[in-house]
Amino acid sequence: MYLHEKHDSLSPLRQLLHHVSQRRYRNYAAVAVALLLLSMVWLSGRLTTMHYPYRQTPTPSGYLVLGVQGGVYTDTDTVALKPVDAWIPAAARSRARLVVGIEFDRRDGGPWADIPHWLQFCQWTIAAAPGHPVFRRMVDRVLRSLDDLSAAHGGLPLEELHPESFEVMNSTGPAAWTDVVFEQLQEYNPLLNDTQDLSFMEEPTLIGDILILPIDGFGMGQDHSASTNDGSVPEAAMMRHLFTGSWRDE
Repeated sequence: MYLHEKHDSLSPLRQLLHHVSQRRYRNYAAVAVALLLLSMVWLSGRLTTMHYPYRQTPTPSGYLVLGVQGGVYTDTDTVALKPVDAWIPAAARSRARLVVGIEFDRRDGGPWADIPHWLQFCQWTIAAAPGHPVFRRMVDRVLRSLDDLSAAHGGLPLEELHPESFEVMNSTGPAAWTDVVFEQLQEYNPLLNDTQDLSFMEEPTLIGDILILPIDGFGMGQDHSASTNDGSVPEAAMMRHLFTGSWRDE
């Protein structure tokens, strides 16, 4: 779990620390297993020496921590607009175990470079209850994608790779995250065929135990996807991403 200190606006999230701390002792055995898995991931050397043009996305270790302990991951260049308790509508609170937000919705527009999906979920903020299966699935996807990436570059070890933007997006970034979340959604609702089926979403939508926030939930202030970008803060906005570029190599 990550709760950054950079912005005072994150203080509404601190209430989550109390709940996570209470759970920590009850879940000690699970945490111990997770730490073993974390060690295996890091000792594999797959990520620690890779040259990333993007830094602020959860690593496999981050996904494992969220999967075991739950909590909130948010980038350091985000601002909390509402407390975590406000993110989930009352009718969904007993069922929602994962909260994701939309960062891009093609709607009636054309495709964007480096975005292979009609609709894409953001990674700059993720909230989860402990044990959600999407994180194990995401770790598997990341490690598999990194093996594929190495193979595509003639078997070069990861520490020698300098992946392009899309290669990162599709291995550890939002394209991969969107694939994995959508696969989980399809398990809950087999009638979903494509992310386009979620396009034009205007209200928080619960599918299985995954709550999807519309574009303004985590993605207000953008100049696309019908995001509110007129200087106002819409009622639906829970977080704001400042896009400071701190994740990009200069």
